[in-house]
Amino acid sequence: MFGLMRSCGCGVSSEARRLRQLHYCGTCKATGRLFGQRARLTLNHDAVFLGELLLALEHAALPASFTARRCFSLPMAAEIPAPLAYAAAANVALAELAITDKLADREGLRWRLVQRELSRAFVGARARLRLSGLPLERLFAQSAAQAQAEASPTTLAALATPTATATALVFGHGSLVHAPLLTELGEAFGRLVYTLDALTDRDDDLKRGAFNALTATKTSLEQALVYVREQQARVTAALTALPLPVPDRQRFTLQLQASVGRALMSVSAPEQTETRDERTTRHYPQRQRRRQTRSCCQCDGFDCCDCTCCCDSLFCNTSGDLCAGCHGCHGCEGACCDAGCCHGCDCGCSSCC
Repeated sequence: MFGLMRSCGCGVSSEARRLRQLHYCGTCKATGRLFGQRARLTLNHDAVFLGELLLALEHAALPASFTARRCFSLPMAAEIPAPLAYAAAANVALAELAITDKLADREGLRWRLVQRELSRAFVGARARLRLSGLPLERLFAQSAAQAQAEASPTTLAALATPTATATALVFGHGSLVHAPLLTELGEAFGRLVYTLDALTDRDDDLKRGAFNALTATKTSLEQALVYVREQQARVTAALTALPLPVPDRQRFTLQLQASVGRALMSVSAPEQTETRDERTTRHYPQRQRRRQTRSCCQCDGFDCCDCTCCCDSLFCNTSGDLCAGCHGCHGCEGACCDAGCCHGCDCGCSSCC
C-alpha cells in the first residue's frame, strides 16, 4: 500500500474520528495476531482504508476486543472479521512487494535485513491470500512489469499501469460480490497514488538523478494534475456506486479529498508568492490562533476554502461533488473564500464570495 488515505479531522464528527481510530488499531491488532508482532511495523493507512471499506460493505462492526489504543491486547484469531484479516494479509504482502522493489534497486543491506526479519509474516500472508483466490503470481509479477515500463517509458498512464494492476487485484479480491466495482476502484486508486508519488517526489528525484514518471514522459504539472483529478473522480464514482451506508460513503469521500489535497500542498506551494498562512491571515489574523490549536490541516466547516486538506483550490471547479467535505460555507461572512478558489463549486462557497 502507499499511505495516501491518512485520517483527517477536517469536517468530520467525533464519532467518525473514533471509528477511524478503532479501525486503525483493529487492523494493527489483526496483523499482530495473524502474522506476528513484527509485522505490525508494516501497517499502512491504505490497508486500514481497505479494511474499513470491506467491513462497511458487509455492514459489519468490529468486536469489543478491538478496543482502540490498547496495543498489547490482541484479539483471538477467530474474532477477526474476514474482511479485516484480508486487509491485514494484503498489507503484509504488498509490504513484501515494496521491499522486493527496494532490493531490486540495490538500496542496501537494511532492506535485506527487514526482508529476513519479516519472512515468516510474508509466508503467512501469501498463504492466507491464496485462500481468497488472489493470484499471487500475477500480483508479484507487477514488480518486473514496473521495471520494464520504466526502462522504456512512453506515457504516464503506461507507467502507472503495473501499480494500478496490483491495487486492482488486491481490492477486487476483497469481496466476490462487489468484485467489479472494487476492481475499478482499486485500478483508479493505483493510478492516483502513482501519479501523486511522481508529483510530490519530482524535485527530489531530479536532484538525486532518480527515475520520475513525469520527467521521463515529459508530462507537465498541469497535465499531471488533470490526470489526478480524473483518477480521483473515478475512485469517488466507484465509492458512490458501491452499496455503502451513507455515513461511510461520505466519510470515505471526505477522507479521499483530504488526502489528495494534503499530498498536493507540497506541489502547489512553490508556485505561490506567499505562504498559505500568510495569505489566509492577512485579513483574518484571528484564524492563526485557531490553526495553532487544531490538528491535521486545522480547518473546520467555515475554513474550507483556505485549507488545501479539505477543499483544494486545484479541484474546486471540477465536476462532481468534490467539495462535499466543506459542508457549505454559509455564515462565514466571506472569510472562507479569500483564497479565491471557490467560484460556483459544489461546496456552497459561491454564495459567500
